Amino acid sequence: MDQLKYYKQKSTIRHNADTKDLTLGFQSDIIVGQFVNRERPTWLDAMNQHFASVLGDRYQPYGASHGQD
Repeated sequence: MDQLKYYKQKSTIRHNADTKDLTLGFQSDIIVGQFVNRERPTWLDAMNQHFASVLGDRYQPYGASHGQD
């Protein structure tokens, strides 16, 4: 618990900070936040797309409902 308290005390939230300007130094504040917000497919969507391109019609996407579109 002490380590969690330490990280909470040493963390500073800075959203959209330029990561080129951020450093992680010994006993300095730890900058946290949302630095990048990109639209990307989920892991499952990316894997389904990959296997569909490799296997073609033989592949049934994982998580797809059978007979429903």
